[in-house]
Amino acid sequence: VMVLFVLKGGVLTPVFTDTALRALGRAGLPPFSLPLEIGAAGGIVLLAALDLGGAPAPWVGAAAAGCAALHLVRTARWHGWQVAAQPLLSSMHLGFAWLILALALHAAARFTDAVPADAWLHAFTVGALGMMMLGLMTRVVLRHTGRPLAVPRPMLVAWASMFGAALLRLAATVHGLGEWAVTAAALLWAAPFAIYLLLFARML
Repeated sequence: VMVLFVLKGGVLTPVFTDTALRALGRAGLPPFSLPLEIGAAGGIVLLAALDLGGAPAPWVGAAAAGCAALHLVRTARWHGWQVAAQPLLSSMHLGFAWLILALALHAAARFTDAVPADAWLHAFTVGALGMMMLGLMTRVVLRHTGRPLAVPRPMLVAWASMFGAALLRLAATVHGLGEWAVTAAALLWAAPFAIYLLLFARML
């Protein structure tokens, strides 16, 4: 799943961002770097092989840290800060920020007991996947029904709710906040999809 996220999200995010920057009269993004793209995807495959293969914790930690560094360089080239005012794009960039955090947590958990072993999983599945899904689902339904890329205001609440869900779910794991926090995070995660359905079901 993470490889698919890295490949598909890693194509669409910079393409959409480059288009938006040129529409604003700004310089486009740096040229596509094939070695960096291969390294970004290949690093995830290597990490999975080591992790699922039961490699020593330092090896897994080093691979996760290397992946985090590669994706930090990769996403920095996409100039997400220049499109921060455009929710459809900023949600996708935030998705990759959560991916980098997930990889960093994965590394930290292999070098110290201060970080729970499964903390990274919540950062990826709730934060990275959640933000990316909402961003792409919204853009696709607007674009493919011939509508302008104008985000309905309730979707801003949806994205904020998803981001809050990721923060709370991660905090629940790291700090052992208990069932109330997990339940609240689940409700915050479900709410954005309910909002999306209410807004876009008729268009779909």
